Amino acid sequence: NEFKRCICFWLRVWRLPRAISRAVTGRIFTTHQRRILEELWLDSCWTPCDNEDENAENAYAGSALWLRQENLGSEAGQEEEEEEEEGEEEDVVDDDDDDGSEFSKSEDIASDALYGEGSSDEEYGSDNQWYRISESRNGGQGELQPGSHRVPSREIDDSCDPSVDAVLRFCYEMVTEHFEDGRASSALLVYFSAVRGLSRQEGNEYLRPARYTPILSRLIYCTRLIFLEAILPLRAHTYAGFAARPRYGQLAALNAVRVDQMCDGTMSPLGEFLSLLAYGLTIQRSEGPAWHFDWSEDGQTISWDGDTRLSMGQFRSLAHEAFRQTTVQSRRLMYDFDPEDPQMGSLRDRLSNTTPGYSFLTDPQNGLGELYLTVFMRACTAPVDGLLKTRHGDGQGSWDVDAAQTYLHGHDVLLKNLMVLQQLDSGQAARVSELLTLEQTNTRSRLRGVGIFGGQMFSITRHNKARLTTNREFQVARFFSPQVAALMYRYLVYIRPTAYAILRQCFRHEPDRTLIFTPISRSTGWTTKVFTEELKRLSRDALGTEMEIGVRLYRQLSIAITERHVRGALPTFNRFDDVTEAADPDVAFAWQSGHRPIQRHLAYGLDGAFPDKLQPSLLRLYARCSEKWHNFLMIGPEAPPTDDPASISADTETTLPRQNSGQGSNAKKRKQISISSPLTTSQTSLKRPRRGLGNTASTEAPLSSPSLSQVPCTLPDDGRVIDSSRPQPLAVSRDGNSRLDSGKGKFQTYGTFVHLTEFNILVCSTCQYAVFADHVASHLLHKRHIRNFTPRERRDLVSTIDEIPGIFRSRDSMLNFKWPPADSQPIPFIKPPKQDSLGCHICAYIASTECGMIEHYRKTHQWVNNRKRGGYQDKLLERPWRKHVFCQYFFHNL
Repeated sequence: NEFKRCICFWLRVWRLPRAISRAVTGRIFTTHQRRILEELWLDSCWTPCDNEDENAENAYAGSALWLRQENLGSEAGQEEEEEEEEGEEEDVVDDDDDDGSEFSKSEDIASDALYGEGSSDEEYGSDNQWYRISESRNGGQGELQPGSHRVPSREIDDSCDPSVDAVLRFCYEMVTEHFEDGRASSALLVYFSAVRGLSRQEGNEYLRPARYTPILSRLIYCTRLIFLEAILPLRAHTYAGFAARPRYGQLAALNAVRVDQMCDGTMSPLGEFLSLLAYGLTIQRSEGPAWHFDWSEDGQTISWDGDTRLSMGQFRSLAHEAFRQTTVQSRRLMYDFDPEDPQMGSLRDRLSNTTPGYSFLTDPQNGLGELYLTVFMRACTAPVDGLLKTRHGDGQGSWDVDAAQTYLHGHDVLLKNLMVLQQLDSGQAARVSELLTLEQTNTRSRLRGVGIFGGQMFSITRHNKARLTTNREFQVARFFSPQVAALMYRYLVYIRPTAYAILRQCFRHEPDRTLIFTPISRSTGWTTKVFTEELKRLSRDALGTEMEIGVRLYRQLSIAITERHVRGALPTFNRFDDVTEAADPDVAFAWQSGHRPIQRHLAYGLDGAFPDKLQPSLLRLYARCSEKWHNFLMIGPEAPPTDDPASISADTETTLPRQNSGQGSNAKKRKQISISSPLTTSQTSLKRPRRGLGNTASTEAPLSSPSLSQVPCTLPDDGRVIDSSRPQPLAVSRDGNSRLDSGKGKFQTYGTFVHLTEFNILVCSTCQYAVFADHVASHLLHKRHIRNFTPRERRDLVSTIDEIPGIFRSRDSMLNFKWPPADSQPIPFIKPPKQDSLGCHICAYIASTECGMIEHYRKTHQWVNNRKRGGYQDKLLERPWRKHVFCQYFFHNL
């Protein structure tokens, strides 16, 4: 794409009048440069041939393509312009990038090209879909064309294409151009590289070295390819005048050009690029980080850029919100099917098996290959949005193509959220380019990126830059929390095979992709920009502000937070120490075999079941790091719920699976946590309303004065909502298990219950509503709690709560409850305020129903409704109270 831009740039400048081009560029074209530009522009290969047009029309007539690549010339360049800031941003100012050479940079560009770095998520339209419906000639009905999965091709080698040869000849002229009077800027390619170094908007400043060196790396990589294709082509380019490479003496033929044109210090464009890249990397190391973070005194708020602040509760809410959205979408795609999650320790995963196609998903002992059929049958036979529709008259069924496309689009939306959730949950962020290369099974060239070890699911990323710099494999294992592992398991076992089955049965396309994070409804893979946009959207949803956190910022934040909160919790030790007083006594086992600890580790630490030195000891260290990160995010068995009811309609509810991490043989039903499912704008377009998923009205009852109709805690009508359900919300902050930092109140925890001493009310932190002390025993028998406490633990918890003095035990005891003022801050541990109540204009009374508000106006303010039966509807709207008032509910089903 860099060479595409270069060719377009110089052709446009060359086509301008000479006076204008000189005023714009500050230079004139040499005779040689004008000649090669004129040869490219006026080449006869651009004149279409009538026979070729007829052949092309015949080849493409009568077939519905599932794979189309249209407008690649203009759109690809525009898309790369849009994503350039994000495409390389995760690699900027990292400490581990300081050792990178041009080889590592070029390798990254090569891998980006392999996985579609030149595309953008805006191509999500119909032109890039893997399916397309052709209208029948008879009835005009949309039907699938048999064989539409085949792409017509004209078995023509690129070497026989004159246009390809003409472009190759022009590019070779550019990369071998000599400098005029020793000035590198006289060469077309070098001058273009300087233009690429200008800022993209105004052009009045230069890019920072961290932003410019990736451009140089791409130019270096492409220039080397041009040299190799022109000097040692596999087949002859007869139109360009390049002969095929000889069978012998290839190195001599390459060295004849390499010494003068391809080495650092030569008077050639490639030599200039190599010098600029080395200089840019040196300056990049001395520039320092892009952000300078500062911490508050209590270490709970991080700030940068002077006025931008982020609390640790807000940071945790990113993962919690991603988890909630992924859970809701997963349940929709599974059509409310709620299978039991197996014990991960009972699944066999032979990490030493490098056979293509193997993973724990395909291991015959696990028996996971056909479990998706249950979901597939539910999807086909669903009464409302099923994939099969019955024809009238004959009773036979056919595929509902619209419903199938909707399911595939929903699959891609879920996969985006799952990709972001995995990045947030697994610890310090991996590079997105590495995340996009994770594969679910082994291939001929790569090992799978997801595995199971010690009863836990983890991902494996291979650090390309470190491998190319040190010539050693550098692998990083990131373990998932049990909840995220359960979601990942459901996707890999149920949802992904179901989507692929729809492609096979409905669209006659046989998918062969093994990459996990790749879309199913488009022909090209995702790029870094797709991940960045999804992360920014999630940050806006979770934080409730205009703050957008991209890939680069999140990576720097995760590293800074790890250094402050996570890493400090790990003890310092030297596992190879056997001479000091702090040495581990277990080093005697190494002595017993005649080794020092480091020798034993190098010789015998490598278990034959783990390739590439990914031995069990290293995996256990990675698992420990991931566990520390999960504890910091409060994602675990004792973590608070992750729902966000403030932005959720109250008519849908789903459950969050919690997986048991033990290795027992009996699969137990996982712990359930109430999660409200949102119906956002982006999600409602994916699935039509389905029967049985949130079609019942909410039965929540607000806590009020003795009539239990007034809500005690409200917010002003300025649209400001503060979520108190998260571990450390924006206004209500909680830093541990002992005290509350949001004012004068404190709390005490009793298992899953929290005693708010300010109100003397008991709240269930899992269910997020208040519970009377006399109802604790029955509440613990709910399906969310019954499997989490033994009978003895339930009895002990009930007896402990009964001893709390003054706690409200029943509804009758609430008659003397002192209600908080209407303008008070939200109360923590219960669901945050909802904008669904009515407020009195005269006093601070709040009611949840219109009947309650009418009763209040009649008794308190002697209001009389002037509208009689059969009156005008406009009078019905003239109500003396406010609507959409924020309120907070204490009790559920009261």
